[in-house]
Amino acid sequence: MKQAKEECVLEEVRLYLLIGILFSPLAACVAFAVSYKEYSRHYTDKKTPAKLALRSAAAAFIIFLAVALAGGLAIGLLLK
Repeated sequence: MKQAKEECVLEEVRLYLLIGILFSPLAACVAFAVSYKEYSRHYTDKKTPAKLALRSAAAAFIIFLAVALAGGLAIGLLLK
């Protein structure tokens, strides 16, 4: 019985990790597009807004993946 619950928790974590892996790139692309459009208004060259937008995209990717994993772990612990 206890092993079945542990497997259920593992499945929940896997599900949320899969959701994070699937949607984190989407969040990063949207963050890049929005940031680039906003930064390009304030800089005349093209390189600086691209670098800053890429940093925003990387941060969005990491944060979204971390939140998805933390959500999976939290729900898994609540089901335990």
